[in-house]
Amino acid sequence: MLDQRPSKLSLDELYETEWEVRIDLMEEAMKRLDASGLFGTGKERECVVINVEQAPPDGDGAEYDRALRLNPPSALLSEYLETCETPEND
Repeated sequence: MLDQRPSKLSLDELYETEWEVRIDLMEEAMKRLDASGLFGTGKERECVVINVEQAPPDGDGAEYDRALRLNPPSALLSEYLETCETPEND
């Protein structure tokens, strides 16, 4: 049974939750497309970096983490990661 009580979240919190769900779904879609071979396989795949980003980055390092999850290790990935914004406390 669904909880019918009104949400205790503010509009900002609801927006943030919605945004996180959408980003997570986009990441999952990219994983599935990658698994299908859309971005190449083997050495060919190492020539492509895929990611899910927002512009401007929110500064929490999430783009960096998603790139690590979505891509195999490669020189191109390392180069890309050097350009990603990392959290202030890193």
